[in-house]
Amino acid sequence: MEFDSYMNTTKADGGLVLGSQKDAFFDGGIDSSGSPQVRGPHVAWNYPALSSTYTGNIATTWMYYSMNHNDPIPNTYLAGATSTKDAWHHVVIKYTAPDSGSTIGHLQYIFDNENYDGTIKPYSEWDQKGDGANSTTHRIIDVDIGNLGLAKGQTKVRWGITSTSESTATTNAVIFESIPAVADISSTTSLYDSTQGRNIPDGDRYPNQDHNVNNGDKLRFDYNLIYNSGLTETGDITTKINVPKNVDFTADSYGNIGEIEYSGGTQKIKATDLNSDGTINLTLNSMSSANSIAEVHLNGTANIGDNTTAKATTVLGAHTSYDSTHYTGDVMSPLFKINPVNDTLQIKNNDDLTRTVKTGTSVSMAGTISYEKGSTFGTNSLTMHTIVDGVQQPDSTLSVDPTAKSADYTLKYDADTLGPGTHTIEVYASDSMHLTTEHLAYKITVEDKKLLLTSDSPSSYTISPENTITFSGKLSYDDGSAFDPGSAQVAYIMDNGIPLYDKPKTDTPGDITSYVSSWSYTGSKLGVGKHNLVIYAEDSSGRKSQAYTITVNVTTKVLSLESNKSYSFQTTNQSAESKLIKRSGDWDLKVTSAKTAWSLTAQSTPLMNSSTNLPITGTMVYREGLNQYSLEDDPVLIGSDSTVSNDTKVTDITKNWTSSTGILLSVAPDTEAGTYTGKINWTLTDSVDTN
Repeated sequence: MEFDSYMNTTKADGGLVLGSQKDAFFDGGIDSSGSPQVRGPHVAWNYPALSSTYTGNIATTWMYYSMNHNDPIPNTYLAGATSTKDAWHHVVIKYTAPDSGSTIGHLQYIFDNENYDGTIKPYSEWDQKGDGANSTTHRIIDVDIGNLGLAKGQTKVRWGITSTSESTATTNAVIFESIPAVADISSTTSLYDSTQGRNIPDGDRYPNQDHNVNNGDKLRFDYNLIYNSGLTETGDITTKINVPKNVDFTADSYGNIGEIEYSGGTQKIKATDLNSDGTINLTLNSMSSANSIAEVHLNGTANIGDNTTAKATTVLGAHTSYDSTHYTGDVMSPLFKINPVNDTLQIKNNDDLTRTVKTGTSVSMAGTISYEKGSTFGTNSLTMHTIVDGVQQPDSTLSVDPTAKSADYTLKYDADTLGPGTHTIEVYASDSMHLTTEHLAYKITVEDKKLLLTSDSPSSYTISPENTITFSGKLSYDDGSAFDPGSAQVAYIMDNGIPLYDKPKTDTPGDITSYVSSWSYTGSKLGVGKHNLVIYAEDSSGRKSQAYTITVNVTTKVLSLESNKSYSFQTTNQSAESKLIKRSGDWDLKVTSAKTAWSLTAQSTPLMNSSTNLPITGTMVYREGLNQYSLEDDPVLIGSDSTVSNDTKVTDITKNWTSSTGILLSVAPDTEAGTYTGKINWTLTDSVDTN
């Protein structure tokens, strides 16, 4: 790569194959269009040891040569300066090694991008090659390291600076500002507008991009250093920041205007660190692979004075310098424009800010946007912004009438997209000048629909090994939404074992709101004893129904009695005659049996007056046809079954009782009034009473 301060354009004057001493035509070559490849002092590159680098020119009986200049930067004024300041040039050379298996690396070089004092020149004034910004003139330069003559297995080359001045004496000096092998540091700056909620592009490098902020906007200037690699750490970095003009750096309630953020912690920047000349002097910790990040954040407010008299102001980039033992560098803050604010954009809610919705529905948020002073929009669209649970969402465009002073908006979100739970949705708007409304915060609670499992099956079974029980239930959603049978399953867990799953089936053709699931168990498979069956349903979204718990008692002989603890007789008036008092209410009395004959007897205690504690002048009796038996004398047979069956059956003892048969109360004449209580003892025997 050459930095050539002198144009060699003298043709050879004959005689020798390689020309004479006046053969100096290396810079005289022309390009494919017939124009000179370089003009004046220039920067260019090529491979010195390749014959293709040179073009031979024939003049009668001899030849003279020109050099092919790749990616030249012409007229660089490399010589003739009368002062050190004018002779000084800043050069950046970037090289990227080839990918694995390739010999093609990439070269970039920038010439004269800084002034003598370290400030960065406007981007449009840089002489540069290979930054990729323009594919024709600033393309990425491919360098084939296969042309460097490396021996097999060799991976390093020696590089450096060499000079020749021919017959003209010149003074040259080179200072290495930064060498990546020692300490490779990336330094960048950026600007974030907290009021607008967006990054502001550098108006110097990207003049056609929107780099406008508004007077009064909250701004954050970021100065970032990243230690990529190196042989040593940088040493403490002395930093001088020139803060941008037209920005107020007012301290927060803690007296801070920013902070320094390292890989392992933060350090506050006090308002007292800002000098009267608009500079901040900091010392950053030494950077290395262990402390690879240093970020300086400064918080300020755009200020161009009173909005009624202020004019749009372009804020130029401000210089920041870094200096340490093994690293120096310079950066500029981004160029941006501050515009006065003549009105305030405001947003008004037209809906409830707190709402509850169900999954499967949508939630809408409506409101009105206008200017506080009644200005018209002056544009055909506004930008709507939303933040859901702290995460910025893609913006949307609201079309408006440019002559209108207000516009209504409606934003919708699917409850399923939000998901069950309580969500915060912040809504705000901005116009073409980035005037931004306050944030409206909606609290939206999404209630998930519930999966229901209903069943008429009993909560307990007593069966013999030969019997089978079948559970049948119905699945549905509490909001009546369609139920997909392929999305659900019913779990059956017997005795805390491994769940068995059943896909529900529709019970009615064409029914899409509910489905039925059933599962059968045999007593022999369960085994004799008590078992617990837990049943619940779940769908593909993880919703679970309530659980059913069923007790299953498997026995080789089933015999049980279902009775009531509070039987009663009808209330009656005192009478001079004896009488039979009828039963009151239902007298539930049932026998469940399997594989055994059985008999049921009843015997009562005397009924006692609850006030006097004297017995009633009468007794409970059992009437069957014309026969009547006192329950107080001896146990009375009131039911039996001599049939032995493998099937479980339930016998209702009172099913055939009438108002004048079954258990009744017989009282004597003039029985004393009062409330009487007593007890019936039931005896269920697994044999037939032959008495």
